[in-house]
Amino acid sequence: MKRLLGWAALVAAVLATLALQAQVSTALAPGPPRVDVRSEPSDAPLARQLGDLAEGFLAALPEAELSADRRPITLILAHDGERFRRLAGGRSPEWAAGLILVPGETILLDKEYVLDLGQAATLIRHELAHVLLDRKLGERPVPRWFHEGYAQMRAAEWDMEVLWRLARAAWTKSAIPLGDLRRSFPASGPRAMLAYAESQAAVQELAREPESWAHLMALLEEGMPFSDALERSRGETLQAFQARFDASIMPGFRRWGLLFGTAPLFFVMMLLFLVAAWRRVRRGRTGDAPAPLEGEFEQNEWLRRGWIDRVRRR
Repeated sequence: MKRLLGWAALVAAVLATLALQAQVSTALAPGPPRVDVRSEPSDAPLARQLGDLAEGFLAALPEAELSADRRPITLILAHDGERFRRLAGGRSPEWAAGLILVPGETILLDKEYVLDLGQAATLIRHELAHVLLDRKLGERPVPRWFHEGYAQMRAAEWDMEVLWRLARAAWTKSAIPLGDLRRSFPASGPRAMLAYAESQAAVQELAREPESWAHLMALLEEGMPFSDALERSRGETLQAFQARFDASIMPGFRRWGLLFGTAPLFFVMMLLFLVAAWRRVRRGRTGDAPAPLEGEFEQNEWLRRGWIDRVRRR
């Protein structure tokens, strides 16, 4: 009996060792991490589609932006808004459609907002980007504008509305200093939307140079603080970058206001209308009328002589 117990203990130890090796190999395996989607049985078809969207996004990311931690990422699909709020534990605003439930591990999504797969793709990319950056950073802090800007950039949230919001802030000189967004954002409203727009613009500026961007990501993976990693990869301190963003990058968005602003666009349209009206009046005064089309002269002659009226009376 003791011999059997000894063999059982040995087998259990071997199995435990193999399981641990499997976990380690999964965490360090090449390629993007797997995405496990949990949902109600009735939502299984939607869950599979969301899982495919998530894994497709991860597979398309540059290797420099993937963390060495390749553990599976868990995505929980809440069946309705009530369950979403209960699982969130009051940590999300009313308008939130997704959030990070466990940093670096678990994403919570509200089913109501992912029925449209186009909208779902944007939301999933945004939250996955947060997870990947959390894994790369560990417990080290980064400016809030960098975390949110990176998620928006990877979710491809840049559109005309964001561009116009930046242009309007540049024209009215109401932009939020980037340094003010290092720790927190405005709670809600137009100022919050502007904070997100500025964050995305700032991160896109950093990612404009692929080599320095990849170097920045590698240094963050190695554990270097963000300010030091930024200076090492770009030769520019965090304070200098924030000051340059406020002084030159944000004012540069003013030129887009001429294209998308309501008042400038109205002015251009009115100017074109006046020019067209002036040319028409001028052409009428000079007698520079367009040549009649084929058959038009004959019809005008009939009208002059009254032949068409006579035919109609008959």
